Amino acid sequence: MINFIKILCEVLLLTIPILFALPSDSFVYNYEFIKSNITIIRPALIVILFLAIIVRYIIEYHNFKLKGDNKKLIEAIKQYRGFLSSGIDEKLKEIFESLGLNEDFRVTVFLYSSTLNKFFSVGRYASAPKYNQEGRYIIDNQKEYVFQVLNDETHHKKAPEIHNGFLGKRKMQSKSMFGVPLWDDKHMNKIGVVVYQSMKEKTFRTKDVRSQFIEQTKDINILINSMKVDPNNIRSQDNTIGGF
Repeated sequence: MINFIKILCEVLLLTIPILFALPSDSFVYNYEFIKSNITIIRPALIVILFLAIIVRYIIEYHNFKLKGDNKKLIEAIKQYRGFLSSGIDEKLKEIFESLGLNEDFRVTVFLYSSTLNKFFSVGRYASAPKYNQEGRYIIDNQKEYVFQVLNDETHHKKAPEIHNGFLGKRKMQSKSMFGVPLWDDKHMNKIGVVVYQSMKEKTFRTKDVRSQFIEQTKDINILINSMKVDPNNIRSQDNTIGGF
């Protein structure tokens, strides 16, 4: 929605000055409605122009502030990830080997902050070094797969179709993906998602295969709960980020 408003403002900022620059004998002024209401249309366009400028400024300020907050947040996540990663990564490697996965696979652990409605990457393992690099620290786009796993109670019955364009800017061009939710120790709230990715198509299509991954994820869940991990309690260095 914000992107649409931003584009609309840019169109108005471009077209309204052009309209004012047109000569009085331009074809635009040949329309009877415009001719008869020109004394109203011109002031209205001026008001719209100023509103567009104000809204555009507000959006830019919001984006600037958001970038600053995200930078602080990423630093906090890096520290948090550094604290947790050794234990989590070891467990991921253990599960990776237990499932008999090869260099075509990768597994990533995302924890969910309900206060910020964001996912944080806290662990990853792939036997192929090029897929084992740290990716995005924060995911807040609710159209992404981790949010589907969080909100869709039937996600375990299917695996999503992956198209090249969907992951076009990522280092691992996954052809199939399957997410398993992590729960709190009372099994009341989802606290994260473990995402399994594969370079092979239809890897997670069968129920038996998905069941194996779901079963192995229980060990990760037990580890996370034993660590008393709560992403809502992560704090930045200057404690300026709301919800932390």
